[in-house]
Amino acid sequence: MGDKCGSRGKTAPMRLLGGVGLMCLLLGLGFASGCGSSSGSHALLGPFAITVDAAGTIYVTDLDPVTQTESRIVSMNDMNGSGWTTFGSPGSGVNQFQNLFGIAVDSAGRIRTADQGAGVTPRIALFDDMTGTNWTTFGTLGNGIDQFDAVDGIVVDAAGKIYVADLNQRIARIDYLSGISWLSYGSFGSGVGQFSNPIGVALDGDGKIYVVDSGNNRIVRMDDMAGTNWTSFGVGGAGAGQFDAPFGVAVDNAKKIYITDSKNGRVVRIDDMTGSGWTELDGFDYPMGIAIDTAGKVYVVDYGRRQIVRIDDISGAGKVTYP
Repeated sequence: MGDKCGSRGKTAPMRLLGGVGLMCLLLGLGFASGCGSSSGSHALLGPFAITVDAAGTIYVTDLDPVTQTESRIVSMNDMNGSGWTTFGSPGSGVNQFQNLFGIAVDSAGRIRTADQGAGVTPRIALFDDMTGTNWTTFGTLGNGIDQFDAVDGIVVDAAGKIYVADLNQRIARIDYLSGISWLSYGSFGSGVGQFSNPIGVALDGDGKIYVVDSGNNRIVRMDDMAGTNWTSFGVGGAGAGQFDAPFGVAVDNAKKIYITDSKNGRVVRIDDMTGSGWTELDGFDYPMGIAIDTAGKVYVVDYGRRQIVRIDDISGAGKVTYP
């Protein structure tokens, strides 16, 4: 494949280049294979992350990595695209995104996004709804407290605490966008307490933290922001127990773990962090973000096809796509 979107670096930390997005850099995609744009008034241009709120509303971060003329959130009420709404435009001001990536919705329905910054000002944005009501941002470029290198996956716990994957090779947690009670954990490497390009982040019902440690081709779980009971699973490859540029992670009510294994074109489910019950569903073209709704249905961003896929379970039953 061509390398017009950049290439995967050999050392960390990996920096973003322009607005083409982390995915193109990680996967080395050429424009013809997922980095281009699509047409149609309700088309997805370059979907990355996805979340589903308690009411079943679907939110997707979507940017055009070629022309950079769109950097937005798309919301829709269902997999028919009803209630299609977009919010955001390229830029660094109010209601604007520089390189939109992760997205989460809290229990009050407020939206939180990870705006990577692409070497300028990485930040988290919080707003109440898809009109941008009460827009607030937090974060600056750097490696200290209240600073990010580039923000990727984001998740919110039941208490409203925000967890974000930071390309300073760490996970950061703040109680609110004022930065109250900032905590961070991690450094660069492949050992315990170390990450190489952490991307996805999720929580289970007990508050345990799951991280896609993409550069190390593994999933990490820890009990808390001190790294207690650090456990990892996975190595590089294409077989069982192996990943190639894993991207997203989600945990269902039974604590089964779902991972998008991007370069292997599959979604994997494991029962626990030993990898037991390994089950995979193939047929995706660079799957990226993943989310699970209150009914247990699984939503996957199929980036290469610029589609959202919903399945009832890991067997692929009940498959529906949009568009």
